[in-house]
Amino acid sequence: MDPEPDMIAEGKRRADAAGLENVSFVVGGSDDLEAVGPEIGSLAGAVMSQSFHWMRDPDAVLRRLDRILDSENGAVAIVGFVTDPDPNRVWLDQPPWNQVEEIRRKYLADTPAGPHPRGRHDPFPEVLRRSAFSNVELLTHEYDATIQPSIDAAIGFQYTLSNILEQLGDLRIPFEAEAHTALMDADTSPIEVRLTDSALVGRRPNRLERKPRVSRAFDYRGAEIRTRDL
Repeated sequence: MDPEPDMIAEGKRRADAAGLENVSFVVGGSDDLEAVGPEIGSLAGAVMSQSFHWMRDPDAVLRRLDRILDSENGAVAIVGFVTDPDPNRVWLDQPPWNQVEEIRRKYLADTPAGPHPRGRHDPFPEVLRRSAFSNVELLTHEYDATIQPSIDAAIGFQYTLSNILEQLGDLRIPFEAEAHTALMDADTSPIEVRLTDSALVGRRPNRLERKPRVSRAFDYRGAEIRTRDL
């Protein structure tokens, strides 16, 4: 589910390429959950990433999900809760790839930043704990990964940030052209890194009211990631 038709189209393209036939795509946002709920029926779970960060009223979203998710085992997962190290920043903060962000900032120097949800909501664990999904658990998985740098990936990452595409408007084409010129000789050799995937999972309390379990997470250097208050 995504409010942008282009994102839905890309999802369908990837599903078709992978030969998936058990995936449905819906154009809509968190405010549309009640409208589409009767059509899609009861769900086992809801998975969100940074979209939850941008929702105007996360408490209201969880109340809507309470009515849609399975009444016994329904769960909410917020993926990417631990971002140390950030798989994008591992290479995009390094030269010459960091030039893309510098170029983007130059093109938007005179453009208002626009709304941002930073500081607008309580920490995710607190939001989950006061919802119907108050049994909160942090799941983590460490693994070795190969990152393939590319100019298109570096530019595309910028478009995942806030409302960058809307801010660029007609400047998108010259921005991309300058970025391609700046990085035409960049080394695109694969980069081996140690990453941590994570999910903050909220479940309905069971009859035994078990205390949530908190997993330990480590960064790619083997150092334990800062303890989070769950």
